[in-house]
Amino acid sequence: MWIAPGNAAHALWAAEQAIKADAAAAVLAWLPEARPEQIRRLQAAALGARAPVFVLRPAATAQPQSSAAPLRLLLEPGPDWTLRVRLIKRRGPMHEGWLTLPSLPAGLGRILAPRLLQPALPTPSPAPELPHEQAALARAAA
Repeated sequence: MWIAPGNAAHALWAAEQAIKADAAAAVLAWLPEARPEQIRRLQAAALGARAPVFVLRPAATAQPQSSAAPLRLLLEPGPDWTLRVRLIKRRGPMHEGWLTLPSLPAGLGRILAPRLLQPALPTPSPAPELPHEQAALARAAA
């Protein structure tokens, strides 16, 4: 089921209700504005759930914040269709460095054309041009 809430408060409420319903195979929630106390509340609800719960947030805001989650991961695309994973928090000793996971099934890599084995990285789109009045306001005063 896909839920598209209208704002951050509704997204948080929908995630909590999905966890409490305990009828999902997994709960994945994009909560870019969630505060640590809200994450703790979701963590408490997730302790009683049978399904895994994943709260996804932007790395820039989430990484420096504390969290009640027992496992925190930083994910980024790696070379040759791999996924780089850094363990920020886990039970047990610290893990330094990155883990690299293949994202192509072994059989698929053997039948793909070589050009498809090299992922095409998205080209950044150019910044939108500001109207002259706004661009002038963005410049430093002389």
